[in-house]
Amino acid sequence: MISAPSEVFSIMPPDVRTSKLGSIHTDLESIRAIGRELLGDRHGSKLTSVSGAPGPITEWMLGATSGKAVTDYTGWGEALTAGWGERKFIEMKLTADEVYPGVKTAKADH
Repeated sequence: MISAPSEVFSIMPPDVRTSKLGSIHTDLESIRAIGRELLGDRHGSKLTSVSGAPGPITEWMLGATSGKAVTDYTGWGEALTAGWGERKFIEMKLTADEVYPGVKTAKADH
């Protein structure tokens, strides 16, 4: 825990700080903290008013971890669907030259 950044130390559960032993709870809380940071409100106090993200997304970011990675990941997937709808994939017929104009790209030899 010596090398943990101060941001991570500040969100550690009290028992982790006391025991000085790593815990999955710290990792799972860190994921939510990164999400809040990306949405513009590290601590989440104004997240619903400043982020512009749908309610299910901000609710997930502000919620507590279950302590189980699979459960949290499932909840995240549910929040994505509830917030933005089912995933849609659209084939984009782009060439490498269109994506990286002016950059010489390797051509396949087959």
